[in-house]
Amino acid sequence: MIVFFLALALGLANQSFDDFVKAKQAYDADTKSEPKLVALVSILYQTDQTARAIGLLQPFVKAYPRASRARLFLALGYTREEKYEQGRALAAQVAAELPRDHYAQHVLALSLFGLNRFDEAETRFKRSLEIKPDFPDAHFELGQLYARKAETLEHARVSFQRAFDAGYRTAEVHKNLGSISIKLGVIQDAIEHLNAAIARDPNYADAYFLLADALRKSGSPEKAAEAMQQFQSLSVSATDKRQRETKGHSLYQEGMSLLGKDDIEKAYIAFKSAAELMPQLDTAHYRMAQIEYLRGSNPAALQSIRRAIEWNPFEPEYYFVLARCLEETNVKEATEAATKAVSLNPAIADFHNLLGNLHVKSGDFARAVESYRRATTIDPKNEAFRTNLTFAQQKLPKK
Repeated sequence: MIVFFLALALGLANQSFDDFVKAKQAYDADTKSEPKLVALVSILYQTDQTARAIGLLQPFVKAYPRASRARLFLALGYTREEKYEQGRALAAQVAAELPRDHYAQHVLALSLFGLNRFDEAETRFKRSLEIKPDFPDAHFELGQLYARKAETLEHARVSFQRAFDAGYRTAEVHKNLGSISIKLGVIQDAIEHLNAAIARDPNYADAYFLLADALRKSGSPEKAAEAMQQFQSLSVSATDKRQRETKGHSLYQEGMSLLGKDDIEKAYIAFKSAAELMPQLDTAHYRMAQIEYLRGSNPAALQSIRRAIEWNPFEPEYYFVLARCLEETNVKEATEAATKAVSLNPAIADFHNLLGNLHVKSGDFARAVESYRRATTIDPKNEAFRTNLTFAQQKLPKK
């Protein structure tokens, strides 16, 4: 029902990672800053990391209950996770405090939509657009709301068109406009919109289904049959994908259970099977890499951990494992990986200690001292860290 347009893509650009690290470092340096938190959370939402965003927002809002932007973003997170009442309660507070904030009205409307309180949601979407008439998300969601009823289809068409004109140029907008055009009897418009949807997303099964209907009504049975064949093929693929994902998640959980019983070999088989069924399951690749590293199979571990990072480039532990796999063969790349791990989570002593070890290998004892010192600050009782720090300090040039 409610569409969220944010998704993490395979091969995420390095710039996105760099932006995330900069935002995280800025917030880590000033954890009382609401603007810096919001900037970081915005990137998390853009990369579909809702749970991680909520994990940052909840303690902040608890510590600073008047922080309106943080509360609003937390309300959005709750709504994205279908915790609509929690989202509504927070968004309502902010909307009351900031009646001229279009986004507060929009997030409140989203939560009301999720609660099936359609009249109230419509009022809030409209209020958002009164404040900011060119806000595409509100036009789109209002179109979704109007599309539910035959008597408001024309309103839905207008809303989707306004969303498109305001910059919401997605396959789904075209698909929705095509669907409504069929219902309104404007078949040629429907065909144009549905072809545009497919051009943007060639695997859009619903668009092919609707296109088949539109082509049949336009008097093109052969083209309609071709579109229906595409729909059926994609539907079979989608069904197969869902079944594979269900089985993959089940195998992953089986692997975790076996790990808990120290049955490493069977656990590895389960993780490997899960990864074969679901290549995008980054945690399965990560668990495989851990086991392969412990076996001494570094080439296999490297391959597995790099696949995990391809699918999820924001998990610090993955870079830590990558650095461990590389520390004996490629100190430069290992140092880069350990630096990323520290950038993503500077609160882990082992990350700093590993980075210190790598600086020692490259002869950079000043940086090694800095890393070891951070490790001992985080975990002052760890004798190995303190020994490493003393060793690196002794290697520094005498003043």
